[in-house]
Amino acid sequence: MLKTKQQLLFLLAVVSLFSLAYFMLTGPELDDVSFFPDMFFPFSFSAHSYSRILVFGLALSGALGLLFGLNRSGFKEQLLGFLTIISAFGLTFANDFRTLFLFWELVTISSSALILLHAKASKRILNSGMRFFFMHLLGGLLLLFGILLHYAETGSLALGMPQGGMIFFILALGIKTAFIPLHLWVAWGYPAASIYSAVILASISTKIGVYAIARILPPLDFIVYMGAVMAVAGAGLAMVQTKMRDLLSYSIISQVGYMVAGTATGSPLAVDGALLHAVNHMVYKALFFMCAATIIHVTGAEELSNTKKRNLHQDRLKKPVWKSYPVALAGAVIASLSALGIPPVSGYVSKTLLRDALYGYEFMAAALSIAGLGTVIAFCRFIYLGFLKNRAATIRSPSFFMNFAIVLASLTAIIMGIYPQLAAPLLPHGTSPAVYSVTGLINAVAIVIAGVLIYVFINKYLERAIPCINRLSIERLILNPLINQSYRMIKLIGKRESDFTQKMGNDQVLIILLLLFIFVTLYL
Repeated sequence: MLKTKQQLLFLLAVVSLFSLAYFMLTGPELDDVSFFPDMFFPFSFSAHSYSRILVFGLALSGALGLLFGLNRSGFKEQLLGFLTIISAFGLTFANDFRTLFLFWELVTISSSALILLHAKASKRILNSGMRFFFMHLLGGLLLLFGILLHYAETGSLALGMPQGGMIFFILALGIKTAFIPLHLWVAWGYPAASIYSAVILASISTKIGVYAIARILPPLDFIVYMGAVMAVAGAGLAMVQTKMRDLLSYSIISQVGYMVAGTATGSPLAVDGALLHAVNHMVYKALFFMCAATIIHVTGAEELSNTKKRNLHQDRLKKPVWKSYPVALAGAVIASLSALGIPPVSGYVSKTLLRDALYGYEFMAAALSIAGLGTVIAFCRFIYLGFLKNRAATIRSPSFFMNFAIVLASLTAIIMGIYPQLAAPLLPHGTSPAVYSVTGLINAVAIVIAGVLIYVFINKYLERAIPCINRLSIERLILNPLINQSYRMIKLIGKRESDFTQKMGNDQVLIILLLLFIFVTLYL
């Protein structure tokens, strides 16, 4: 249980976040409410109609993430995780572009620091963390260009639809929400973070980008179809991953694609469905990463493969993972049902709203059906290879809080699926979340049955093809070499600066970067 005052402090933070989520769900409307009008000058905070639902999801998923690692992650890791959550709150309540930019960069710094906190453990973690950081730093720079051009055009920093620099806003938000091919940071960041930090990062990073698209950009057909591309490509990339967290990371791109398409239409039904799916995704993706983290924590392995060469921890004398850790298996199944949009789990409600809103767009019905089939195949691999077929010895036991967080997240997903009206007060446009119908149930189940049958048929061939697919991917052939070369140039240019930072501790460097961003924002 709790051993230190620091753990007790973060338990209080968890309780506070759960309380905030409950207040957002049951409290009064927050429209036109301003916060700290004098204390935080020149920053401006106020609630938008989209703020309430995002804060509910951020508080709920953040509390689950902190609870999961309560007595396993260190003080710095918990503190940075909490800072990431608070920074996301600040971005959600930003009332002007100056405040938005500040908290955009605070999220970048705190989330990157979460990954780099354990960089000494592996050169791979260091490289992945630095790439993650530079990718998001580029997004912040593009956002700053867009803000400056908007200000030059209007003379105002009030948060609203950009009147200048639209391309820079699109690129900046495209990086944050993992537009194809700006999605590489997802595969760099989440698997490189600690198993506890990944739970928080996966729940937050892309969702603030979805909020920003809904809040800032006008309806754009290009972004609607980009969402469809993300849904299909993300599911396809998830299918061919050989590690748990890699598969979950690419599946985030697919699910965020649904949200991007919904918010980009601008229609009330689609925006409500997209924001509700963002909340549901925060919960069930946190659940996914908690279940995967539990297996990694207790077995030390996360491979997904049929071949013993790739799954060296398998042994016929060891118990199957699902028998040793039934709580993790149950959580993974519930999260999979939610991701696939199967009732009575929450994902069915938001996905049904999105499908109803998006099927009017050309090719969208086919794209979402293909993405659905790919998602089924990906999570069949996740459940079958990760839990049912996999055998592993226990090297450490999961903590009480790890299991408790999985149970809470599972119950949340089920309750929000059985009683969708609970989410009605959160929807900014007042859409009814009562979407259960015979036709909807049949369509959802039909896609899952078809996906399972396809997986059974292609499973053997897919395992053989995965190495070849990965070697021939556009990422490995073109994008990764290009980015690696750019990264080497940045390292070469910054060699002298790195000599200076090596003389200081990581904490001092992070503090200097934080103060620098605050200084730039104050005088923007």
